[in-house]
Amino acid sequence: MTTQFDLHVTGSGGYSAVTGSLVEVQDPNGPHPYGASSFFFEGTLNQNLAAGQTYTVSLGTVNSSCTPLPVTYTFST
Repeated sequence: MTTQFDLHVTGSGGYSAVTGSLVEVQDPNGPHPYGASSFFFEGTLNQNLAAGQTYTVSLGTVNSSCTPLPVTYTFST
């Protein structure tokens, strides 16, 4: 159940935010590494990202004290 998960975003300049629960989204033109039935999930931030920072994303559990699991994804704005 994806509503149990969220994304934690941290930036090099001290930025920190958590998305809402992940929701399933369709991407009919996207990459489908596991066949046409692949599905994707997204989380939405309630604020904009600052320019000129590097961000790291971690997968967390909603309403839990568990440590978020790092996702091998870093990006810059």
